[in-house]
Amino acid sequence: MSFDFLALTETLEQIESEALVFRPVNVADAWPLYLSTRNPQFNATLSWAQPADHAEVVARIAAVMRATRRGQMSAVSAVTRETGALVSIYRFQGYKPDPSILEMGIWTMCSWWAGGMSTEVTRACVDATFAMSEATVLLAATEHHNRAARKVLGNAGLTPQLDVVRKAECGRIAYLTEFMMTREQWLAKDRENGFKYVGDVGYELPINLLGDHVSTAPARPAEESNVKDLARARA
Repeated sequence: MSFDFLALTETLEQIESEALVFRPVNVADAWPLYLSTRNPQFNATLSWAQPADHAEVVARIAAVMRATRRGQMSAVSAVTRETGALVSIYRFQGYKPDPSILEMGIWTMCSWWAGGMSTEVTRACVDATFAMSEATVLLAATEHHNRAARKVLGNAGLTPQLDVVRKAECGRIAYLTEFMMTREQWLAKDRENGFKYVGDVGYELPINLLGDHVSTAPARPAEESNVKDLARARA
């Protein structure tokens, strides 16, 4: 039975953490992501080649959006509560050797590397995925030299398992460590969840899909001169 990525995406779009809220990935995310790829340190850990221009990043974000809508993966954007500024894009997809395992990935914008934001995003997504989906094992792979990413995964409760070699999308050989957490390990953890689910509201708000509107204001006839002026403007 294949994993229900659509349900996971809907769940992750309705969580929040201490400083962040989560929303669907959209094309507007391509601009901050492109700016981050101008930083050599950010680009050094990408599996894809540094984009030549903004259009390449738009195409990549659009591909993530399509795959998410089709239920082939889950992806959400983490943004700040106060301004809605993009902090990270977080992704889950099937692990190629074993699709029952969900492999995680994160792009944190380089302007948010300090302050523990990547850890906050990862904890929220890990906890929400185990708490509100049928996921049994989560996995993430990071390069040996990426000490910051290794620390984030450790802080989120994942532990190193295997050193592996993969061929990156751009063709370079990447030397990685795979970190893993099982549902049993997550259930045994001794800390509070890093997320709050805001989809459970105490009431249901009906949405008028037909677009009709009944005004509660007192009715008054439109002034004839205004109607004539409007007609002339449209002519």
